[in-house]
Amino acid sequence: VVDFSSVLPGHWSNNDVEWPITQTIGIDYNGKGTIATQDLIQQEFGVAAYGTYKLDADKIVATYSDVSVNMEDGSKSYHGFTDGQTITITYSIVSCNGEEMKLSVSGETCTYTKYADIQ
Repeated sequence: VVDFSSVLPGHWSNNDVEWPITQTIGIDYNGKGTIATQDLIQQEFGVAAYGTYKLDADKIVATYSDVSVNMEDGSKSYHGFTDGQTITITYSIVSCNGEEMKLSVSGETCTYTKYADIQ
């Protein structure tokens, strides 16, 4: 079993989406702590979620307790997130070398690139 706790911390951006969509994820240190994700359209509409996570071997179990959904059409749900409602998502780590990370969620794999370290 690979120990991902030393290579996961950082700010990551999804390579598989193109403008105007921005998907990012931020993970802090030590295999548990805080996690944040944003899935935004034109930096304005979409979801921003914050919570805690724990690393369980090759899985990131994230519980987002602060969820904000703001859609242009007034909808309060987006990509499985609902405004104001806690959600737990399990990400499977396909690979992570500290520079590039592949995460799988519900059978869909996305490739992320680290763009900043945790300060």
